[in-house]
Amino acid sequence: MAPKVIVIGLDGATFTLLKPWMDAGHLPSLKALMEQGASGPLRSSIPPVTVPAWQCFMTGKNPAKIGVAGFFVQKPGTYDEVPVSAAHCKGRSLWELLNEGGQRVAVLNVPYTVAPKDCDGVFIGGFDTPPARIAEAVHPPGLLAEIEREFGPYRVYLTSPQWLAPLLTINRFEFAIETFIADCQGLTDYQFRVANWLLGRDDFDFVMLYQLAPDRIQHWLWYILDDTHPWHDPAVAARYRDRIIAYYDRLDAEIGRLIRNAGGDPVVMIVSDHGFGSVAKGIDLNSFLLREGYLAIRDRPSARFKHLLWRLGWGPQTLIRPLLRRPLRWKFVQRRILKAFTSQQRFHAWDEIMRILNRACFLATSDIDWTRSRAYCLSEFGMIRLNVRGREPHGVVDPAEYPALRDRLVERLRALVDPARGPVDADVFTKEATYHGEYLDAMPDIAFIPFKTPYLAVNSVTFVTRGVFIDDIGVTGFHQMDGILIAKGPSIRKGATVETATLMDIAPTILHVLGLPVPDDMDGRVVTEMLEAHALDERPVTYAAAAAGPVRDELELSEADQAAVLERLRGLGYID
Repeated sequence: MAPKVIVIGLDGATFTLLKPWMDAGHLPSLKALMEQGASGPLRSSIPPVTVPAWQCFMTGKNPAKIGVAGFFVQKPGTYDEVPVSAAHCKGRSLWELLNEGGQRVAVLNVPYTVAPKDCDGVFIGGFDTPPARIAEAVHPPGLLAEIEREFGPYRVYLTSPQWLAPLLTINRFEFAIETFIADCQGLTDYQFRVANWLLGRDDFDFVMLYQLAPDRIQHWLWYILDDTHPWHDPAVAARYRDRIIAYYDRLDAEIGRLIRNAGGDPVVMIVSDHGFGSVAKGIDLNSFLLREGYLAIRDRPSARFKHLLWRLGWGPQTLIRPLLRRPLRWKFVQRRILKAFTSQQRFHAWDEIMRILNRACFLATSDIDWTRSRAYCLSEFGMIRLNVRGREPHGVVDPAEYPALRDRLVERLRALVDPARGPVDADVFTKEATYHGEYLDAMPDIAFIPFKTPYLAVNSVTFVTRGVFIDDIGVTGFHQMDGILIAKGPSIRKGATVETATLMDIAPTILHVLGLPVPDDMDGRVVTEMLEAHALDERPVTYAAAAAGPVRDELELSEADQAAVLERLRGLGYID
């Protein structure tokens, strides 16, 4: 029996790149899907980041209904953070609903989710799975051993050292580019081989395969692909642009092969969790809050001394990168780095030492005086919380003063001006206007999203620069609000252009296509404008009362597991 629905999740895929490449004769599989089906932008979550975006996709709900708004949650009663896990997502996933509706599923590599209880089908966890726990994230038991006998150790992430990717953009070191692209290619090839093997030996109603590598390539190598980026070098682009496009051509060929191997005439959906665009400068929000008087520094000698150094311009931006640039140009250093691809452990201790020195030498969030601070950022991009009394551990803002204080801070953020470029022109969202649901208090009070301009709001553990604006943030591409939606199949209207779909709309649309009712607590809608009229006449959209959310066992992560997850997040560029 052929699958009825196939979803390919391409992390960070954007029409900004794909459409020009299609017009130039590349990506024939994706182009055929677009020409024979429906397509359009797919609006992401706020913030437009992997977490909570894929969770909004898989639940059809906004972040305040599922309890996560980023890669971290605060530990109760503290300002400390811990990495989120799949167990933190409170909503019922699409695959849980499909299993309950009698549909057999294959869910491969989707991050931050878990297998349905008594899963009918196949499940393999995503890159958030600690390496030592991968067997626990594969269902049915014993499947992982079969896969590894056939294909070798299972790959959910890149084999490159996690600190390698930033080297690609510190003065744009070319020596690691080819190795990095080959690593991305190897990850994609491995996962498609496994997916084809699984489809060849079993029957499924629904199949989803997630791909991480496009996001990785676009974060670190956007300056090669975008000739308007300030770091773009035509000579470098001449050497590597075609190699990067060749990765996408091969990805496109794998997508076409998977669809053909699945057989039948399924509904195929290609979706991304967010788009992508150029980023050239950073905004250090904690430095902004400190300069504006919203943050206070502890009154202790070490903190006062680091605060003085910060005011004098002492920070990672002015010291660490300049110190790294020259040694990283030495050939013997480059050779040693490339050798480290097969032996990462030797660098872990050094990496930890550097993080300790970073906090010891530079002003950091550990130096904040919470009893005198009114607003703060932790690790999530552009997410600001007010230090509200009765809600935060050491809150000082009277709840009655909250609206006025928040509105004044929103005005200041909207008026932010870069001395070198002019007004930032960021989107600034308030919690009450953006989210709704049981977990509203866990959401940021303000979401500062400058992604439509070449800025990235950096919430670093250290205060990067007293000047607020950071000239070199490492990554050259970052997320945009609009990802992609391409759909083709028996019930999809050929040539339809979809203009207003969001990530939350995909789960209810898939449920409807598979003949199941949409739970009435979903925020998303069925994207009826891409469906054939006769299909809607024959089977109108139906709704059903939502069942209680699943009770999931917390995944207890050891210190080693947490360290592994944090290391991957650093490699992704999401924490420092």
